[in-house]
Amino acid sequence: AVGEMAAKAAHEIRNPLAVIHGFLSFMNENLAEKERKQYRIPLLLKEIDRINTIVEDMLLIAKPSAPMLKETYMETIVQDLLSLLQQTLETKSIRAHVRLDRVPLRIDSKQMMQVLYNLLHNSIESIEENGTICIYSDVNETYNMYIYDSGKGIPQDIQATMFEPFTTTKPSGTGLGLPIVKRIIENHGGTIALHDSSEKGTTFVISLPI
Repeated sequence: AVGEMAAKAAHEIRNPLAVIHGFLSFMNENLAEKERKQYRIPLLLKEIDRINTIVEDMLLIAKPSAPMLKETYMETIVQDLLSLLQQTLETKSIRAHVRLDRVPLRIDSKQMMQVLYNLLHNSIESIEENGTICIYSDVNETYNMYIYDSGKGIPQDIQATMFEPFTTTKPSGTGLGLPIVKRIIENHGGTIALHDSSEKGTTFVISLPI
């Protein structure tokens, strides 16, 4: 019931936001530069985009789409994502190591890409420079994928609540990334947990049914 209410509220918020964004975009295109700066039009547009991102994330948490399961390999998804992040990794001199068991899994590639993007984005942000990201796996009754980064670690005081909505240490963060990750993994019949975290780095583990 709460999920349905949140989804309806998000839709109702999104409609007037679209109208406001449309008028501000029109003003941004037609006003002189001096007036755009005076009325902070670019800043207003940026903040509306941020609100819209939060609303979209709320919708994902409240009513996530059912995964479209198709047999694929996790390694394929990881390599595709690392190709997209290659420039960012090179800029911060971050080395990525992948050692994944080649086991066919029934997963939604698009949703799993979103999961891994959120986790790797957090990893990259936690590393200042010259760091390491390792993605490896082991297989028993489930397919267990570990994502390690050599970043500064997750503060002890938020580790217990980091999968709850709006928990974040980032000044501009929404605190909705990890809850969305958790919901997607659970919709695949799996689990995600913080394996360990300290000043030496952080490791998450995702377990998926084979």
